[in-house]
Amino acid sequence: MPCLKDPKEIERGSFAKRALACTPLVACYAYANVSMDSVLAGLRPLMGSLLQSGSWTASNGEVLRLAEPLYNIPLLDKTFGALVTCFLPSISGSDGLSHAQMLSFMADLGPIYGIWLLESGRRAHSWVEILL
Repeated sequence: MPCLKDPKEIERGSFAKRALACTPLVACYAYANVSMDSVLAGLRPLMGSLLQSGSWTASNGEVLRLAEPLYNIPLLDKTFGALVTCFLPSISGSDGLSHAQMLSFMADLGPIYGIWLLESGRRAHSWVEILL
C-alpha cells in the first residue's frame, strides 16, 4: 500500500481501493499455500517414519536420537524439534540435492548481505550528527 502521511486521508480512503492494493499479497499467499501442500504431501511420510522410529541415521552411519533435547527448554524442544528433523538431510550432507540447494541459497544471499553491509556503513546512516 502507498504511504499516506495524513492520518485523515486513511479514514477517508475507500475500502475497495485498500482491498485492491492488498490483492497481490493475498494472491501470493494463496499460491504459496496451494504449492506448498503438494511439497509437504511428499514430506509427511518421511517425517512420520523418522518421528516414529525416534532416530535418524546419517549416510556415514551415525545415529541421532530425536528424543534427546536440543535446547533443554521443553517449549523450544517441542516447537523446533520437528523443524530440525526436516532440515537434517541438507545440514548433514546425506541428501546431495538439498545440500546443493542450501549452498545455492547461501550463495544467492551473500551479495544481498554484502550490499546491506556496505549501505549500513554509509555516512547517511550515521548517528554521529544526532549524538553531537
